[in-house]
Amino acid sequence: MQTGSAARYETLAGDDDAARRFVVSANLVRRHLDTSQRAMIAGRFATLAHGHHPDRERKSAISSIEDAAELLNVGKDVVKDARVVLADASRETIARVQAGELSVSKAAKETREVKPKPAPQPKAPPPAEAARK
Repeated sequence: MQTGSAARYETLAGDDDAARRFVVSANLVRRHLDTSQRAMIAGRFATLAHGHHPDRERKSAISSIEDAAELLNVGKDVVKDARVVLADASRETIARVQAGELSVSKAAKETREVKPKPAPQPKAPPPAEAARK
């Protein structure tokens, strides 16, 4: 498609993480995303599982919740809420949050209430007690 204007290109020095940071920062300026929408993006970036060592398992420099929250200018708690929504909510709920129709915190609360909690497993009797019966 011809628009009549010349395309602008920028060469970015750095790795994939530098490219992600550039794209996110450029889009945050251009788009008018609310906190929940930014948290959902951060939730997708935050891929490092809790308790895992970042130096050994890090896929990218923005894989922790803290790094993703800082990059998207949101709090860690809303990123955690976004992770709950992305993992357990319906497609409809995710779409509503992404469209700005529902807050990520409310969606996470609803998702936590709907998701069934696993039933407690009965404890096995100690081996000595089981042998006596």
